[in-house]
Amino acid sequence: MFGRVLAGVAVLAAVAGCGEAAPEGNAAAVGWAEQVCRSVGEGAATLAQPPRLDPANPAQVRDGMVGYLGQLARALDTVSRGLGTAGVPPVADGAAAAAAATTTIGQTRAALEQARAKLGQAPVSDPAAFQRAVGEVGKDLAALTNVEGPVKDLRANPELNQAFAAAGSCKALG
Repeated sequence: MFGRVLAGVAVLAAVAGCGEAAPEGNAAAVGWAEQVCRSVGEGAATLAQPPRLDPANPAQVRDGMVGYLGQLARALDTVSRGLGTAGVPPVADGAAAAAAATTTIGQTRAALEQARAKLGQAPVSDPAAFQRAVGEVGKDLAALTNVEGPVKDLRANPELNQAFAAAGSCKALG
């Protein structure tokens, strides 16, 4: 039912979708990527324990998922802060790539908060209405699982792409 929400973790992991070997390159860019990937790791660590849901207890399901969506939003905040702390990527057009990634994170977070609010208002006393609300939220969140996340924005820059591939903390996330 909420497996799609767990796919939201991929949004965080996608920032550091590294793993392939890269030639030696811009050491400053690799250092920047290291810092960003560490923030991704911090954000992802908060999501390691999804809630245990009891389908026989709709209130517990609702409250557990509302809480988990909040955790996911806070994890995105951690990634966003990490991007901000890392500063402008030291590559050509790095500011544009970072701005695009930050926008993507903000849009994803807004969608999560919207789904969280909708789910928080789901009526647990009416099973049919609750299922409809859960289905609507699931559809809203399904759109997020099709997003490549901020990695698309960052890795579109060839120098950043190489830096992510070379950064050890990014490889550890892969």
